[in-house]
Amino acid sequence: MYSGSPTAEQQDDIHRLFQSLDHKGRGVISSHKLRVAMAEMGLDAPTAEELNEWVAEVDPKDTGRINYEQFEEFMARRLEEADQQDQMMNAFRLFKPGSGREGITFGDLKQIASHLGESIPDEELHEMINIADTQDTGQVSFEDFSRIMLKTGLF
Repeated sequence: MYSGSPTAEQQDDIHRLFQSLDHKGRGVISSHKLRVAMAEMGLDAPTAEELNEWVAEVDPKDTGRINYEQFEEFMARRLEEADQQDQMMNAFRLFKPGSGREGITFGDLKQIASHLGESIPDEELHEMINIADTQDTGQVSFEDFSRIMLKTGLF
């Protein structure tokens, strides 16, 4: 079960959003409205597969209906994931300032190591990139970086 909690402002926004989606005031909404809810909260649209997985989490009995507690948990998780994604992008940009999602190269790693006063042999830097680079591009993409950060528990 989700253990994080949204900010007070986010809780208010989630509550207002639920009320706006619960037109009849029955205390439940259709699980199909979750995509709309995410858009209303400014979250990226999930793929159909992601949405189906997430709906299964909050509606395991497949009733097609979500009550407020389930909705709040769902939205809190999505907000936390979005925040984590933003934090990860900020960490990625430490290696590639101002470059968006371009990959981290050998030169980037060498420059960071030098800036930190670390003397890491070139072979080790190349090995780091080779281990992380799942697309065989010679650089670490944001997706590769995210995978490693999550796998190592750094995020």
